[in-house]
Amino acid sequence: MKKSKADADRAKRAGVAAAREIAGSMKRGAALAGAVKPRTLRLEPIYETGLATLKRVLHKPVNKMVNEAVAEYIQRRNAQVEAEMDSVLTQLKAYRRADPTFQQDKDAFISAEAEFGAADPMEGVAYEVTRHRDPVSKKASATKEKAGAALTMVREMLRS
Repeated sequence: MKKSKADADRAKRAGVAAAREIAGSMKRGAALAGAVKPRTLRLEPIYETGLATLKRVLHKPVNKMVNEAVAEYIQRRNAQVEAEMDSVLTQLKAYRRADPTFQQDKDAFISAEAEFGAADPMEGVAYEVTRHRDPVSKKASATKEKAGAALTMVREMLRS
């Protein structure tokens, strides 16, 4: 099922709206999941020293400074991810416009199978496997039969 341009635009707007909602919540100081949860952090000693220095100079609790730093990081990364997603979406749209039926990819796959299929170590005899369970012993087993004539013919045509 193909997605229309309108569907893609709606999805993009929804992603941007979600990023803005997160940023707005952080600015208001609202907790996204309700109550503030305690966390254990393992900080490098240099960061511990920096936080202790800032605490003395700014007269701010370390917890507040860490929350501010995390909020800034999330806002910055959200903007970066949004920009990357816009770029990828633009590339995908251009790719789809250039070959909407993916014919080039299909042709490349068929050519590769025809050229390298015979030497492919993973190629072998095609079997159809039927799994069944013995009603008496309740043990699972399988039987295999050679693939049908049509599948065998297609594989032979690709190999030649």
